[in-house]
Amino acid sequence: MTRKTAVAISKATIGTQLERDDILKILKGKFKVPQRNLTELTPSMLIEILARKLLKHKYVSLKPGKNAYGNQDLRKSDINVLKEIDII
Repeated sequence: MTRKTAVAISKATIGTQLERDDILKILKGKFKVPQRNLTELTPSMLIEILARKLLKHKYVSLKPGKNAYGNQDLRKSDINVLKEIDII
């Protein structure tokens, strides 16, 4: 998954660009990822993990024929948001 695709997926679901602390909050709170697994990761790695979790847990779906794990970048129009996440 490209960084641009990961950012597009997370931004479509959450509605804004996320800071590292916000990504950590969501991963620990919604997806129960332990802190010890996230401590040494860069923001780019965290946003990719978040995007993968959003796809896996059906927060978003992609239009037919689109693949998040290829080298192509997805556009906002390729992403269908099924559930939104609010940052507290």
